[in-house]
Amino acid sequence: MGYGHTKGVRRGMTITQAQAEAFLQEDLEKFESFVDDAVQVSLTEDQFSALVCFCFNVGPGPKGFGGSTLLKLLNQGDISGAVNQFPVWNKVKGKP
Repeated sequence: MGYGHTKGVRRGMTITQAQAEAFLQEDLEKFESFVDDAVQVSLTEDQFSALVCFCFNVGPGPKGFGGSTLLKLLNQGDISGAVNQFPVWNKVKGKP
């Protein structure tokens, strides 16, 4: 059981539902803070939530959300351009 948390996880490990939710809350706070700091334009609640989810999945660093064209376009006010960047991130090792 879990929601994608990886810090401190090891093979064969089990956690309770309460632990899974605590890990998720910890992760959300981290990624919410990163998105809040990185984005320089106003967002709707739904846009913010989508970016937190995106950041959680691709990572916050320069090879993920932090260095993405999506973030650059968004901060330039090009919402349509930023939206069009989401499909760019649908691959793992070059395959959808």
